[in-house]
Amino acid sequence: MSDDEVKTLADLLAKLKPGFLPPAIFYQIARLTITPVIVIVPLYYKLGEIDVLLLKRDQNDPIWPGKLHVPRTVVRPTDDAASPFVRILSEELANTKTSQPVFVKNILQNSGRGVEATQVYCVAVGGQPTVGEFYDVKKLPPNLMEHLSIIISAAVETFLATRKPSLA
Repeated sequence: MSDDEVKTLADLLAKLKPGFLPPAIFYQIARLTITPVIVIVPLYYKLGEIDVLLLKRDQNDPIWPGKLHVPRTVVRPTDDAASPFVRILSEELANTKTSQPVFVKNILQNSGRGVEATQVYCVAVGGQPTVGEFYDVKKLPPNLMEHLSIIISAAVETFLATRKPSLA
């Protein structure tokens, strides 16, 4: 890029307000930087077996069309500490009954849209979820977003170590 192009781009970006970015701009910034992400892995324990609650991405998703995923959100510059959790639990999980999130680990990995600094948490699901479908963690489906198997495995390990977080 020339100096003039850099200046033009910087001037245009200066017009954006912090917070939710238009997708076309977000994808380019995510490609060039490290994106902070919060992931909550919803797990269900019954009779010695553990299932993970997975959601399906829209068929029109530009990166992961129709892929299964765990609830996640990008941390926005306008968020406070609770905002990402509220977005995931109330919007993505549609107020499915869960325990409080338990921290699992931080993971730095390429998600397919760029490098993400991911804080992973797990929750115990209580009763019937209002969204998604359960899958056995030992037989994850082939249409799972590729980078999530490591995240799910780490969540299961913490889930078992903390003796299945009790429901709030």
